[in-house]
Amino acid sequence: MSLTELSRSMHIAKGADEDLYPVNVGLLFFNRTPEKFFSRAWIELVVHRDDSGRSFSEHYFKEPLRIQLRDCLAFLKATVIHENVIKVSYQAEAIRFYNFPYEAVVLTAAKNWIKRADLFAEMGLTNHSKNRKAYLDPLLGIGWIQLEHPNNITHPNQRYKITDAGRRYLEFVRGLN
Repeated sequence: MSLTELSRSMHIAKGADEDLYPVNVGLLFFNRTPEKFFSRAWIELVVHRDDSGRSFSEHYFKEPLRIQLRDCLAFLKATVIHENVIKVSYQAEAIRFYNFPYEAVVLTAAKNWIKRADLFAEMGLTNHSKNRKAYLDPLLGIGWIQLEHPNNITHPNQRYKITDAGRRYLEFVRGLN
């Protein structure tokens, strides 16, 4: 398949063969510098260190849109979301909690029906069974995420979406911050 045919089949280019031009989505997702075509086509993340508004850091994520999303979520997971561990002397397991649970990130990404591979890509994770077991299975088990095809979990078009209970949890977590 030629590049022209591939671009047309993906709907990222239009026009005659002698005047083929990219459409906006093609530039945003596949161009290394989409900000050359669209003003401010990058993610700006501001991390406030206190409530005064004076102590903060700014981070810019440029590149194609899919890479911006992946890198921004990876940055959040690595630097903003912190796990706290408290060892209790009378029990074997420590108590673990997060300043902003990564489950909330999953629920936010699943506001609309989304395939597992796309959900994990947005989070900067691979579409691997270990990630499904770590992130999706617990949320399915407590009813915060639902399956589009619950009677066939291996359905080729299986998608995930936040439930009303998951939405309430997300509102609660956001209210804490």
